[in-house]
Amino acid sequence: MNRAVILVGDSDVEDTTEVESCNPGAPLSSSPQRNNGLDTSVIQPFTRAPAPPDDDVSFEKFLAGSLGTDLEPHIIAHDKNIVSCMDHHKLPWGVQYEIARGVTEGIWSWASVEAKIPQLCGSNSEKAHKVRNIMLDRVRPPSALGHSVWQELDREQDAIMENKGRGLGPVSPEGSEDTWYGGQIQQIARLVGDKGEYRIRLEPMETKRSYRLARFLGSRRILQLRIPKDLILHENKQLKEFMQHKFVLCGRVFVPFCAKDHSVYLVETAEDYGRCAADWAGDQFRMSFKDIINWHNPLHLNADQPINKYATRFALAFSTSIPVLEFKEENINFIPDNTDTWRKPGKPPAEYIKTDGCGFINEAALKIIAHFLNSHTYSVVIQGRVYGGKGLWILHPTDRSPEPKIWIRSSQRKIVYQRPVDRAHLIFDLLTVSRVSSPESSVRLSEQSIINLSNNGVPDTTLIDIMKKAFIEEVKPLMKWQGPQAMEILWNFIDRMSSVSRTRLTRVTTSMARALGLAGQAWREEEIEIERNGDTPPIESEGIIGIYTGRASSGVPPTLSEYVMELLQAGFHPKDSTLLKEKIRNLVKNRIQSIVEEFSIPLPESLNAFIVPDPLGVLKEGEVYYRSSVPIVNSVAQDVFNVLTAWEVMAVDRPELSRWVDVLIASTQGEKSFASMLSGGGEYDYLFRTFMTTNEFKQITTAVSIVLHTLQVFNRSLDSVFILFSNSLLEDFKNKPVKPIPPSFMDDNFQKHPERVKQFAGRVSSLASQDVHKAFADILMTDIDDKKFGLYSNWQDYAIYAYGYEDPRSERLAYM
Repeated sequence: MNRAVILVGDSDVEDTTEVESCNPGAPLSSSPQRNNGLDTSVIQPFTRAPAPPDDDVSFEKFLAGSLGTDLEPHIIAHDKNIVSCMDHHKLPWGVQYEIARGVTEGIWSWASVEAKIPQLCGSNSEKAHKVRNIMLDRVRPPSALGHSVWQELDREQDAIMENKGRGLGPVSPEGSEDTWYGGQIQQIARLVGDKGEYRIRLEPMETKRSYRLARFLGSRRILQLRIPKDLILHENKQLKEFMQHKFVLCGRVFVPFCAKDHSVYLVETAEDYGRCAADWAGDQFRMSFKDIINWHNPLHLNADQPINKYATRFALAFSTSIPVLEFKEENINFIPDNTDTWRKPGKPPAEYIKTDGCGFINEAALKIIAHFLNSHTYSVVIQGRVYGGKGLWILHPTDRSPEPKIWIRSSQRKIVYQRPVDRAHLIFDLLTVSRVSSPESSVRLSEQSIINLSNNGVPDTTLIDIMKKAFIEEVKPLMKWQGPQAMEILWNFIDRMSSVSRTRLTRVTTSMARALGLAGQAWREEEIEIERNGDTPPIESEGIIGIYTGRASSGVPPTLSEYVMELLQAGFHPKDSTLLKEKIRNLVKNRIQSIVEEFSIPLPESLNAFIVPDPLGVLKEGEVYYRSSVPIVNSVAQDVFNVLTAWEVMAVDRPELSRWVDVLIASTQGEKSFASMLSGGGEYDYLFRTFMTTNEFKQITTAVSIVLHTLQVFNRSLDSVFILFSNSLLEDFKNKPVKPIPPSFMDDNFQKHPERVKQFAGRVSSLASQDVHKAFADILMTDIDDKKFGLYSNWQDYAIYAYGYEDPRSERLAYM
């Protein structure tokens, strides 16, 4: 009898339970010169929400004050006279940035800049790549590396000067053939120093991703400050104090806005330091720090948010995404969640929200998105951001309107706006789409899943056999050098094993990689690069990184697999080439280490999928439905499967659900959310462990059998699963029931009344202006303190390994 497993994946949808500890919050105002793109013929301010209640004096006082201005300045790179001279000659921002970068690297001083300024006049694409040669009096041809970055910067500058919101994207409700959008450049800086003595070194610009705030403000208005992990771990207090500054770069003021993924994002404000605003550069279209905050997460409309959660939601503006569709405001609908079994007063816990984090989108919208992605078919499930909402959206079951429409659930709505809103909030920012089942979507066992399988009855001999099979399948082909077309077969195997072609495509598609299904969701959205030591600058960082192809300036392939592949396609043979033989030996060694030391065991009989609530309500309690858009090979198939557990679950064939392919559809019947049952339930939606074993089942083009297995997810709801269908892995598996959280657990372990935005405002409203600004800056830097991030998750892993799942210590850590 064949069986299978579904591993619960990391989710993008956060839990709805507000339980956290105290901390501080934020502001508002408006810019009379910013055009929101709703009317391109005149300059308009973005729409302000109504004034706060008159009876809340302290809150109104807080909102009336300024933010981000009354902070001590910290100079990144600035010389008043040189900046004035550069502005007088209208040097474009890219040139000024490159000049300042050389200063921060110590390659030249401001004193040597003035004489060179006349030679640097021109556009970014004409002059920025020549800065280093001109400043150093070099005669060699300038590097063409990253020239596309300067062209893109010119294009963004043109969009800024038009002031019509063109950088937000091409997206109208009818779609557009012009697919350009802005925000694709990253201005990178690095924090160096220690013990509170820090300085900032500028690094080459990059074009690796795009996100909403950069598209709205323009890439040049955001500076990403990367912080070494050691500083975050050991000097967190000093870091937070350092971030209570405003930072000056060539007379422009950047204020810390959000901490995310070992970086702090600073936004350029309408304030200047030692310079005068210049209309030729588009300075008249800048916004105050307060306006930017009010645009993203208006305080008085979100005053009841816990202050820590308010700060965390600033990260939504930095999600790597692509703008694919603009909705008409009247076609954005808000609908309640299915909470029919919650009959108590107040907000229901997450496990009673059966549609948690999943709304609807109609076919017209999905077709436009598919056209944007150059896909001949549309995905029935997409993940993204729109109008303050986040999560999944599935194909609407009945709407046939020719106009794009979307329905946002209450559980998806994280930020509240007042209609009419700025055009940027009407645009759907796509993160990813549902993926077709394929070998590329197969998964690998990990330490956590191996421990889970072992604790639930899978013999060690079975796991060892799977590991042996992995050795044979992943190592033996690397050593087969004889026979017809042996080198071609070897090249193809390495390409498939290491996903080289897919990886290369991911590099050049940058921010579209995940949306196209080329890259999955990682624990951290942005890759954390290897740290360099302190003040060591990048080696001859002459040009801009540009579209990252992975190829170093030396021409050497970036990965071992690519190195071997290129030697093979150049005609080398490992019998005759010592270099190639050594590279293959290292490749074999790496694969063995990955399997043995990291327990990363490939499972071809697997796939991943989103899990969504039944859109038609036809599934009975405990039923699930899955249909693949392509056949899945499996040896034996039955129409249904029976669940070997305390609560019955059945995979069924429902023809009326056949439109929703490549997603696992779960019933909305029963007391609690099916996804929450997978996650072990619990008011905080922290995951325990649950397995459901099954026979194989067959659905139209699909033959797949399922076991549902949850892995721990840290403070997130469930929206994706990994399905494993390997008989040898699951035939001895024994399921165990869900253990609910003890009734008094929350009261005993969590603070249930966290400080909210309005309470924070009242607390700081009596402070001096600078102290208010510092308190708010400290709140925005909450997520920089990630040294505690994942601690309970790690402790639980260790406890399970040492004591097993049934031990009270493991259970308590799971609930935490």
